[in-house]
Amino acid sequence: MSDQTPTPKEVAETAGQEAAQPPAAPETPAQPAETPKTETPSAKEAAKPDGEQAGKEENSEGTSKEPDWKAEARKHEKRAKENYQRNQQLEKELNELKAEKQKTDDAAQLRSDVAEEKGVPAHLLQGETREEMEEQADALIAFIGSSKQPTGPLVPEAGSGSDQPLDSEAEEALKALGFA
Repeated sequence: MSDQTPTPKEVAETAGQEAAQPPAAPETPAQPAETPKTETPSAKEAAKPDGEQAGKEENSEGTSKEPDWKAEARKHEKRAKENYQRNQQLEKELNELKAEKQKTDDAAQLRSDVAEEKGVPAHLLQGETREEMEEQADALIAFIGSSKQPTGPLVPEAGSGSDQPLDSEAEEALKALGFA
């Protein structure tokens, strides 16, 4: 079976077996053994409260690994697109509300102008155009003019009253009220 190329699984198993066996000790040391260098964190990295080094994360074994920058970039790009779409939607709603408010303000000003010109209360006028409001004001004026005016008690004008003297009860009532 030596003519066959090994499968990836066989290669991985072979590599795992080799890694499990300790390396053979050199027969004669040609150079003194080097001590592993320990990295000392810079002042900036040491000042971080969570002990995290810049640009590196620690996994469960305590070794550092680089974050997946492409995944982070995709995540932030997606969030930026969502924010942009939400912003566009809110700007559209804001413009619609501004237009509606302007229309309402214009109608209120027009209603006030027509009411002042025609002499009718503004709250009784309805409509969206000047012509509609003027027609309604004219109809109100015609209605008020044709309706029977309410009559109250008739008070004689000064000097047109009778010259008859008041009776004794009326005089006593006026004295009690302080008019006589």
